[in-house]
Amino acid sequence: MYRRKKRTRKAPKARSKAEKCASKYCRNRRAVNNTGRQLNLCWKCRSKQLKLRHPATYVLNALRQRAKKRQVPLTITLAQFRQWCQETGYLETRGQNPDSSTIGRINHNEGYHIWNIRIESHAENSANGHTVPENSEDEPQFDDDYREPEYNPTSDPNSPF
Repeated sequence: MYRRKKRTRKAPKARSKAEKCASKYCRNRRAVNNTGRQLNLCWKCRSKQLKLRHPATYVLNALRQRAKKRQVPLTITLAQFRQWCQETGYLETRGQNPDSSTIGRINHNEGYHIWNIRIESHAENSANGHTVPENSEDEPQFDDDYREPEYNPTSDPNSPF
């Protein structure tokens, strides 16, 4: 089964050469920070640069965004996260393969705290997700004796047979 690709907003294209991102092949508009100052790169290129230069910061920012989206508290500081990554070797083993590592919570009722995170493979993390109990009352009940009526093409008046 294929994963559905997420819809993302495209970065705005530069209207002039002065607005263009400083990356070689990027055609996006330069980013503007909170104070209104124009930066040399667009947000997409800045994110790629951060991923290469400071991977722990990049991963922690992504974790913060996901926690905020899910409305889960996160109290991990960058210094704590860097130390945890060195102790566990997370940055070297992370990736998108099924056996590469992800960050999972030990207790799902708690938020992302330094004492509540651990390394898991993608498969383990998926298995730890929210499961539906076997005898759920919300589950529809089906009658075992019910059979779908068989289709007979000769009894259909619109059938070409």
